[in-house]
Amino acid sequence: MSQFDLRTWTTKRLILSVDVDAQSWSQRFRYALAHGIAADIDLRSADLRGADLHNINLHRALLPGVSFVDADLRSANLTLATLMFADCRGADFQGADLREAYLTGALLLDARNLPPVPVIPDLDHEILTALEHGGELDMNAWHTCDTTHCRAGWAVTLAGKEGKKLEAKYGPATAASLLYAASCPHLPIPNFYVPNEEALLDMRARVEATKN
Repeated sequence: MSQFDLRTWTTKRLILSVDVDAQSWSQRFRYALAHGIAADIDLRSADLRGADLHNINLHRALLPGVSFVDADLRSANLTLATLMFADCRGADFQGADLREAYLTGALLLDARNLPPVPVIPDLDHEILTALEHGGELDMNAWHTCDTTHCRAGWAVTLAGKEGKKLEAKYGPATAASLLYAASCPHLPIPNFYVPNEEALLDMRARVEATKN
């Protein structure tokens, strides 16, 4: 047995210390994370870079701002997990269950084995164009009618039949998050739970950012 300290990746603040019996350094994260969840410890911004978390059950886990950089999340249960602002660059999601995962602000650049989704070039520009040609934005509902959707609903709609399939499987927010991850890989997942004006401002800002 040896002591393992789990810290934040931002400030190196100690989150918890736990005695673990694991040969692999990356596997020690698994024991520490499971202990933290069971003990209801605040795990925000936890440093889980390179962690071996394959097959782990993170159903409904609250993990905002954690670093999953290069982590092994193969076949992990991430249903309803809160991963807002998580850094998932280079993480392996092969077989992971992402249904209803909350991914606002998450970075998924170079994440491996995410579910295959259509790429919609200039996604935010396409949504704004749809709004300029008779479409409406309603951030209070995923879909109001064929021409009125929230931001996530528009992403799903613009993806056509494949978008509808994604929505049915993962839920609208996660489906839209995956579409944004594929279409705008260098940008974080947008927030789908803000008022209309804030959503419009963010889309316009992202369009301008891609021009520079």
